[in-house]
Amino acid sequence: MQREISGGSPEQVTGAEFERNHRTRPSRLSRNLVRSCFVVAILATANIIIGCGSGPELEAAEGTKTPTISSVERQECPPTQDAGSNPDRDEVRDEILRAGLPGGICLFMVYSGEARNRPGMLNFQVDLTFPASNGPNDLRSVATDIAHTLKVSAISSRIAQLAVSNWGDIKAGKPRYDSYLEDANFADHIWNSSSSREEEMALWNVHIR
Repeated sequence: MQREISGGSPEQVTGAEFERNHRTRPSRLSRNLVRSCFVVAILATANIIIGCGSGPELEAAEGTKTPTISSVERQECPPTQDAGSNPDRDEVRDEILRAGLPGGICLFMVYSGEARNRPGMLNFQVDLTFPASNGPNDLRSVATDIAHTLKVSAISSRIAQLAVSNWGDIKAGKPRYDSYLEDANFADHIWNSSSSREEEMALWNVHIR
């Protein structure tokens, strides 16, 4: 192989020299191809990174709000009629108000008296204002809730019997019924939902006044 030398005749070039001169110089096409592949690799990597943290699917998920269950609005109830009149009655009243009553039902008053057959214990009557109630059987569910509340209260050991009425309506001059529910053996009943709801509600006896 020959090469031109300025001002002279062609000079012989060995095969080893030709190979050395050409193998260390990549062509322009090869360099462009490598550069293009490098750029594509960077873009692909960037797309993978973006997809892992802030893609459209993630933004849509973040923008989705979990539906919340709105709480049932309770009726605004007036103050009870017996606040501060008796420590035992106040304790029962406060326990019931703290637990809360179903919507449409208000606590009107709490009465108490000495239990004749259980010395040192008390009988309580809880008067409600429950306009939607048409008779004592309509009181069974809320009366059961009240019994559960009082059974785990500090005053539970002093409650001999418990009665629940709708006499708040009577005092307000609304259509009335005198009968009410009574558990004459509150002290002996568990009132902890170990029985079915129906069995617990059946423990109440209708007392005709």
